[in-house]
Amino acid sequence: MRTQRSKLILGITATVIVVAAAGGVFAYEAAQSNERQALAAALAGGDPTKAADHIQQFGCGGCHTIAGIRGAKGMVGPPLQQIRQRVFVGSRPNTVENLVEWIVNPKSINSQTPMPVTGISPNQARDVVAYLYAR
Repeated sequence: MRTQRSKLILGITATVIVVAAAGGVFAYEAAQSNERQALAAALAGGDPTKAADHIQQFGCGGCHTIAGIRGAKGMVGPPLQQIRQRVFVGSRPNTVENLVEWIVNPKSINSQTPMPVTGISPNQARDVVAYLYAR
């Protein structure tokens, strides 16, 4: 009887520890995500929380795969993950200003690019850059 009770208590304790650890990991990842978003917003001068609407409105996901954006599974252009770590945007250095210009008017950087001019504004592009930099 005592052995069964000890095993039960040990099992419950182990479960509590696993659940608590998982909660801690989740909280840590959420804090990291918040920090990345804040840094990206400061770098880009945009609001990453507005980007999903812009990405949907301007059809970015029709050509690009974009993590966290429903339906953004396009295979025409490159996947838009880890943008902040890339060296170049088109043929220019990866800076916020160059990426904003690329999103707003890619033809001004490369007249031969298949990426269309969508009508996205510079402010909306900054929101998208903030979102992409936060990923």
